[in-house]
Amino acid sequence: LDPQVLARMEAVQQVRYQEAVGDSYKIRRLEGRPKHGQLSITILAIGALTWIGNLFALIMPHWRGTFVGIFGYASRRSWGLLWVSGRESTDYYRMQLVACNTYADLNVGGLCLSPICQWYRLKCYQYYMFFLVSHSVAFIFLLNLLFHAMAIVWVWRLSPRLIRWSTCTWPFLCLSQVSSIAAWFVMSQDIFEALNMQSYYPTPGVSYCTFLSLLTTVGMLANSLLSCQLRQLWPEPDSDSETEDEDLDSQDGDQRRRPPQLPGGQGLAPP
Repeated sequence: LDPQVLARMEAVQQVRYQEAVGDSYKIRRLEGRPKHGQLSITILAIGALTWIGNLFALIMPHWRGTFVGIFGYASRRSWGLLWVSGRESTDYYRMQLVACNTYADLNVGGLCLSPICQWYRLKCYQYYMFFLVSHSVAFIFLLNLLFHAMAIVWVWRLSPRLIRWSTCTWPFLCLSQVSSIAAWFVMSQDIFEALNMQSYYPTPGVSYCTFLSLLTTVGMLANSLLSCQLRQLWPEPDSDSETEDEDLDSQDGDQRRRPPQLPGGQGLAPP
């Protein structure tokens, strides 16, 4: 072959070799240049699915529900974080406003002695509590969705610092969601039991949005563990340099503490 062609081929091979060496895992780890792999793509997929699931659970009114109706109310009725669905859908503010206005009309002269007046007084108070609890939990879910989206973006951009931020965010989201779900169910259980003391108001059962939110919590827990592995795979360059300096310092200290050796292999006695 022509010597010029051979020289060009060698130059091309040298360039490719340098690119391959520069794109290796060790070089990228030392320089802080992470690269998307199967682990990060898995985190992104789980994060996107759990975000969509939490958005669906926030919007749909199916956290508690009666699937076959009850005596005196044959239609299905379900409760969510923002809406109540039955013969017609309404929000918690309008529901408690109707109950409180009815109680105000029945409370003539400040005397609420009739059973229907006492019933609507109880409904006014309990529906107002339901309004506060449900909207507070919905607000926490909305904040979680915002931080959830930020964690997904951080993993997508994939820098060592953003990986550290996302690793700290996933456990916080998981704990916040579990606490919110538990608080809503405890408070709603107390409200339904209080309503059932003066009337036939059976506590509705758990509906599918609850199971969906618990499933997304498991997904966020999985992302918490996977993000820890991703952070170990792509640490920040400063942490790598610090560990290397500590190793070098320990090696230097061992060499300093080691006594000098004679040619025969015997150490000199200390003075």
